[in-house]
Amino acid sequence: MSEDELERDNSVTRLIGSAKLLQEVCNFDDLLTWCEENHNIREMDDILEGYRILSRSSLHALGYSYLMQSGPVEIEKDYLFLKSLRELADIDKVQSGCEAAALSRKINQHNRQLALATTSDELRDRLVRTTEELVQPLTQRLPDEIHAVPDTLNVNQAATWAAAEQCFTFLVDQRENMPWGLYVSDFDILLSDQSELDAGIQGYTLGLEYLWRLFADRLQIDASIFDDLHQIDEWKKIDERLYGKLQQQFFQPSSEKHGVELGDSPLRLTEPFPKEELAHLFADDRVPVIGKEEQLKQLLLWEHAERLDGHSLDKGAFFVSIVEGIARIRQQLDTHEPVFVRRFVHPDPDVDGKNFSYAVRLDHPHLLGSNGMRGWATFVRLGTDYSGYGTSQYKRTERWLESLSSDDLVEIEEMRIGEEQFKNLLRKNHGAISPDIETDSRIAREPRYAGLTVEEILAGESEKVEFKREFPGSDKMGKEIAALANTAGGVVVIGVNDDGSIYGVDDTESLQLRVANLATSEKFRPPIYPNFEVLEISDESILIVEVEELDRPCAVDYRYYARVGTSVEKQLFEELKQRFGR
Repeated sequence: MSEDELERDNSVTRLIGSAKLLQEVCNFDDLLTWCEENHNIREMDDILEGYRILSRSSLHALGYSYLMQSGPVEIEKDYLFLKSLRELADIDKVQSGCEAAALSRKINQHNRQLALATTSDELRDRLVRTTEELVQPLTQRLPDEIHAVPDTLNVNQAATWAAAEQCFTFLVDQRENMPWGLYVSDFDILLSDQSELDAGIQGYTLGLEYLWRLFADRLQIDASIFDDLHQIDEWKKIDERLYGKLQQQFFQPSSEKHGVELGDSPLRLTEPFPKEELAHLFADDRVPVIGKEEQLKQLLLWEHAERLDGHSLDKGAFFVSIVEGIARIRQQLDTHEPVFVRRFVHPDPDVDGKNFSYAVRLDHPHLLGSNGMRGWATFVRLGTDYSGYGTSQYKRTERWLESLSSDDLVEIEEMRIGEEQFKNLLRKNHGAISPDIETDSRIAREPRYAGLTVEEILAGESEKVEFKREFPGSDKMGKEIAALANTAGGVVVIGVNDDGSIYGVDDTESLQLRVANLATSEKFRPPIYPNFEVLEISDESILIVEVEELDRPCAVDYRYYARVGTSVEKQLFEELKQRFGR
C-alpha cells in the first residue's frame, strides 16, 4: 500500500470515527436514560455544563478531522484561512471565502448554539440540527462506500472502534486543564476562564463514562475499568487515571479479539465521497476583501527587526524547512515575490569575517518544523557554534539559503544588532550567552552528541547508538527515535552498516528534512525535535540524528517503545510511567 493510500485510509478512519463519536454524544435521550438508571440523575439540567463541554469538544474533533483529512474530501484552503489558524481568531472576521473557512464557520455556528443553550430542551434541539447537518452526511456512507478491513469486525463495529480512538485522543487527553478537543479548536472563543470549565467536570466525566461503556459493550470488552470514572473531579486526573488503563485494558484486549491496534485504520473507502452531498458545508457567499497580492504582502512584511519578543529558536534544518514552506505558499499564490529572510550580522565576526543569524516571520501553522508557532522563526548561530558544536548546521543553512536565493525564491535583507542588545536577546531566549561575546576567547572542545564523542559513537551499537545503512522507512525510524527518547537519549547514525563500516548517504539535506518532518508529525505524542550533524568519514557522508531524553513518555502511533541494549522493545505505558516517575 502506498503512503497516499495509507493516509487516505487513516483520514477515513479519523473522519468516520469523529462523526460516530459526535453522533453518540448527541444521543441525548439515551444518555439521560443511562444517567437515571445508573446514577439517579433524572434531569439533564443537573449536568448541563459538563454535557455542553463534552458535545462541543466532540464537535471540534469532527471539525479538526474534516480540515486535517487527506483524500476522502478535497477541501480548498487559502492563505488568509491558514494564517488565522492557531491565533485564536474569530472565524467570522476572517476575510476568506475558501471552503475550509466556510466549513469552519459552520462548525463555529453550531458550537455557538451549543454553548449558549441554557436549558436541556434547547440543547437537545440544537444537537439534533448538528447531527443532521454535520454527522449524517458521513455516517450514511456506511456500509455502501466504506467497509471494515478485519473480518472479525463488521462495519459498525469498525466505526465504533474508530470513535473510541477519537474519544481517546480528543476527550480523554487533557491539555492545559481542558479536553484536547477544546484545546485544538482554532476558533472557539466562547470559554471565558478555568472556573467555567471546572463547573462542568461532573457532567463531563458522566458523559465520558457513558461513552466508554457503550463502546465496550459493542466491542465486547470488559467495562469494569470505568466504574469510578464519574468520580474524577479534576481535568488532569482524567488523563492520568485513564490513559494507561485504556491502552492496557480496553484497546489491548480489543486488539487481541479483533486484530486492530491503536493507530491502525480499520475502515476503507471504496469510492470517493460525492462532494455534492456535502456542498452545504462549504457554501459561503463571502467575497475576500483583499486580493492574493495583498495577502502575500501581509505574509512578507513585518515590523522593525528589533521586535524579536515572539520568536522561536530552531536548528538550521528546521529553519530552512520553514523558509521552503513559505516559498511553497508563495508559489501557490502564483506570484514572483520572493520570501524575505532577515540576516542579522553579529557584533563579533568569526575568523572568516562572518557571523550571522537568520529570521523569518512565521504566520502559518503547518509549515514544516514550525509546530504551529507564530511570530519569528530564527536560526541563531551564536547559541550553538562557539563550543565547537553546530558548525555544519551553520554552513548547511548558508548553503541552502544561497541556493534558494539563486533560484529567486528568497531575498536576504541584512541588518545589524548592537552588542548589548544582542546579548540581552540571547539571555532572554537561551538563558545564557556565548562565552565568546563575554570573554572574547574561543572554547574549543570535541563535539559530543547525546554525550558521546564521534569515536565513541563509531565504536559500535549500544543502548545509546543505533546504526542504519540507509533510511529504514518512517515506521522503523519512528520507533528508533521514540525508543531513544524514552530511555536515555542517543543517536541514530544513518550511513553506517551494522558492523560499523561506513556506507555513506548521498542527499543528507533531504534526509534531514524527512526525519525532522517525521519526528514533529502527528505520529508522535509529544513531538520530538532531533538535532542533526553531517560528518565526512572515509570520503563518505554520514548523518547523526541526535535525540534527547524526554521528561515524559513519548508514543509513536499510540505505541510506546524503549531501548533495551541494542534492541527496540515495545513497552506498556505503565512501565514507562514508572521510569519517568509519573
